[in-house]
Amino acid sequence: MKKSLLTFLSLFFLLTAFTCEDESLDTEIINNSIIDSSAQSVFSAEIDGETFNTNNVVAVKYILSSNPMANSRLDIFATKIAGVNFETVSLVILEPAIGSFELGGDNNLNFGSYGNNYDVYLSESDDLDDEVMGTVTITEIDEVNNKVSGNFQFTAINFDGDEVQLTNGNFSNISYTIDEL
Repeated sequence: MKKSLLTFLSLFFLLTAFTCEDESLDTEIINNSIIDSSAQSVFSAEIDGETFNTNNVVAVKYILSSNPMANSRLDIFATKIAGVNFETVSLVILEPAIGSFELGGDNNLNFGSYGNNYDVYLSESDDLDDEVMGTVTITEIDEVNNKVSGNFQFTAINFDGDEVQLTNGNFSNISYTIDEL
């Protein structure tokens, strides 16, 4: 079951990483609201000791009207592109609220991932155990202006069993849109 979940999540991650267009926009109308892309947002982490900083962040809060397990899900995707090289970090949290959320572990659908030109790493252990691979802490949710802030840390593993450590993760003032699934 975990192998199937990891395969699905990897394919989803790769598809979303390569199907996005890079457009330069000052303001964008989304869901009848104007989002100013010049607002100060921060997404950063240490990845195996190397600094990852970007303001290229997309976040969506999905309203899950037909899902019996959860009413909402927050997806945050941060991408850093340098020439032909890219890195991306994603966080997916069910029922987002102020508080801490475990990543990984048995029957836990919250996860983090890291990808680059060469590989995809997920916060799921290969074993069928309850090992928690990290945490995301949401410190602020502004539901009027659709912004979220918090911090994270997790260990992510690729299909070969290689690990990367994401530490000192921070996301601040990240704008999100709302969509219904």
